[in-house]
Amino acid sequence: MWFKFNGISSKEFPDLVVKKLPTISSTPNLLEEISIEGKGSAFRIKGKKLRNKTIECYLRTNVNIDAIIEWLGTDQEVTMVTSDEPDKTYYVRVNEEIAFSKASRLRVFSIPLTIMPYKYDADTKIEFQDGQEFTVDNNNSLSCYPYILLSNPSSKISISLDGEEICSVGPIEEGVDTSIHIDCQRYKIYNNRNVMYNVKMTGDFFSLEKGEHTITVSGSAGTFFPMFRWR
Repeated sequence: MWFKFNGISSKEFPDLVVKKLPTISSTPNLLEEISIEGKGSAFRIKGKKLRNKTIECYLRTNVNIDAIIEWLGTDQEVTMVTSDEPDKTYYVRVNEEIAFSKASRLRVFSIPLTIMPYKYDADTKIEFQDGQEFTVDNNNSLSCYPYILLSNPSSKISISLDGEEICSVGPIEEGVDTSIHIDCQRYKIYNNRNVMYNVKMTGDFFSLEKGEHTITVSGSAGTFFPMFRWR
């Protein structure tokens, strides 16, 4: 039994034993009750509810607790993959302080998580070359928000969707970093150190609706992650 938190697996800590993973069922709708004159009450779906879950862990005697604190010690929203669903990614946030002092004494602790509403395909990705046209088929009913990793980008990046330029990024200062991350879901452009790039963006971040789409990325080779969403 294992889980991967923010890209690092619990298997990398041999003295950490995962006792229990969260059971994550289908996300319930967030409903709003409205009154309709002459018809009584009705409900309107406003979105999806967040879910609070925990991961239960046990520590062996010779564990490096400082390394575990550094691994889990973030209040940012990060990715999580579990051995129960290794092909799916969740976005989670640690929602309370983890009782590491108690863990040092009793050898057990819980990781309290808030799990965001949707799950995503973990391993779906497309490698592309500079200027190469490729297709993405979103066969789900939900729109998806791509994540694009660019390797050794030139001074300006251009992204076209279904034959039309949808956004461009640049100019990019030469030698600042060897890669750029474009995260359409979080409206962020950052480097490997998770530092926001202060670059001009023309157009906007984009989503892929249901159906097949043609995409071209000019100015860099890289990897395109469609981030297909599931309820």
